[in-house]
Amino acid sequence: RKNLPQPPVTAITPDSVPPAVTPLQASIRGDLLDRWGPLLQGEALRVALGYSSGAALRQSLARGTAPVTLFKIPGRRGHYALTWQVAHWLARQGTAPDATASVQRRPPADP
Repeated sequence: RKNLPQPPVTAITPDSVPPAVTPLQASIRGDLLDRWGPLLQGEALRVALGYSSGAALRQSLARGTAPVTLFKIPGRRGHYALTWQVAHWLARQGTAPDATASVQRRPPADP
């Protein structure tokens, strides 16, 4: 087996991660980092992105419709995502104009 040249490894430093723009992004990012660390993979990735099953996540990968950049790590199985990207995507979903417009509010009950 030939030794193939490996792509250069870029270190992720606190300066290379965009700062949280909103308090919601900061809160979600902190929660995800505390729970799963800087990379999400497998079941953690599926749950964080809101897919109902691993098959649904795989289908999204096959179609190229995953909402964040997913990548492989040489010598490891599965796809990975950066936690901060998932956190920022989640925050945008909760504050998107069309997301709040579709919420149906129930009128208050009469006392």
